[in-house]
Amino acid sequence: MGDLKKAMVETGIDKFLELVSIKKSISLKEASKILSVPTDVLENWSNILSKEKIVSIDYDSYGNMVVFITQKNVESKIKKVDSLKRTIEDKTKLVETNIAVKEKDLKEETKQLDALEEKLKKEVGYTKELYIEFEKVVLIEKELNKKVAVLKENKTELSKYIKSTTKNIDVKLRTIQHAEKEIKKYEKIKNNIKKDIDLIKKISRSMRGSHHQIDEKNIKDIEKRQKKILHENKNLNSKYSIINKIVNRFK
Repeated sequence: MGDLKKAMVETGIDKFLELVSIKKSISLKEASKILSVPTDVLENWSNILSKEKIVSIDYDSYGNMVVFITQKNVESKIKKVDSLKRTIEDKTKLVETNIAVKEKDLKEETKQLDALEEKLKKEVGYTKELYIEFEKVVLIEKELNKKVAVLKENKTELSKYIKSTTKNIDVKLRTIQHAEKEIKKYEKIKNNIKKDIDLIKKISRSMRGSHHQIDEKNIKDIEKRQKKILHENKNLNSKYSIINKIVNRFK
């Protein structure tokens, strides 16, 4: 920053003004040779300094511009030059201050940008993780939809099975009810047969004790009847057993 300040203060026009102050009076042609600055540039500088009343301008017999400075205005001119230099220095300091502030702000902004970049990187990574999790959720949803479809199908089959089973149960209940009625009927017949058998046995014993009152043929008829009743009783017992098994199986 010091080099910038020096370059701004010690410019070519300052060297030209210094040369005029030393020479008191000098042509642009001579000044051009000393400073290695084109005469048209020196002429432009001279006009500027003349307007500021820092130098005076005149022409020689050949028409060449001559720049000079009078002694009485030297102090005022120097003061004005110093004022200009101070103004330049103040502006330079202001620029330096502004640049320092800008550099500080730039560093802070750079720091914030770095933090933002790091945050964005994390957010991008988090977004990728969310996308992966979302894909997993989508797959789980598809699997659930498949299972729901299977459950609906199973529900339909189960409803059909329940209806069919209910119908079969109704049939079995009616069969059981009928079987129970038959059992009661056979039990009643069985009891009657048992009573008949007991009666026949009683009659048979009575007849054997008094054989003079009944012949052998009647005894055989009674025994034959007894065998028939026993056979029927056996058949009834068999049917009763079968019906009872059916009832127990349905219960």
